[in-house]
Amino acid sequence: MGRLDTSEQIENQRKRLLIITFAVVGCFFLGPFGILSILKGRIYLGTVLLMFMGIVIAIAWNVKKIDQLQPISTFISSILFVLAMYLLTLGGNEGTGAYWTYPIAMLMIFLVGPKVGFYFMAAYILVSMVFLFGNFSFVFDYSAAHKIRIIAATISLLTLVIASEWIRFGSYSAISEISKEHQSRANTDSLTNVLNRHGLQGSLT
Repeated sequence: MGRLDTSEQIENQRKRLLIITFAVVGCFFLGPFGILSILKGRIYLGTVLLMFMGIVIAIAWNVKKIDQLQPISTFISSILFVLAMYLLTLGGNEGTGAYWTYPIAMLMIFLVGPKVGFYFMAAYILVSMVFLFGNFSFVFDYSAAHKIRIIAATISLLTLVIASEWIRFGSYSAISEISKEHQSRANTDSLTNVLNRHGLQGSLT
């Protein structure tokens, strides 16, 4: 019987795949947008996008060497939080920045999981509402209807993401418990509850 990966190992593998995938996608989107922004004179926006892309690529390049990915995932999610907030408040390119915040906020939650992701979601929605409905001169001039739609879409989308993540975690926990129970039964004698031949062989290897 092959070795079963622990829940932490499976979750780390999932996060590695997410980080690497985001780094690859970022090269195709953040890179060109960053360069285009600089060429159009939006130096600050272009620099932020390229800098963020560089950080993610550097992490993705070394992600296989990292055993504990939760701190790295939290760090990347924090950067995603800042990037999404930056695009939302300043409007990106002619107010289109708000649309890019949706996939960024989704990835922010996917990386940290439902428990930590819930706090990220609550903080993100709260800060977004403060900036959009507050009287801040640096915030892009969205219309009142547009602001409401942005918040409503963000709440709906992130709530669905959190719910799907909770379901995924719950399903995996149930499967993991059943797997452990079956493995225990296979390795112990049903009458004496001591290790059988298969269990002894496994403990010695």
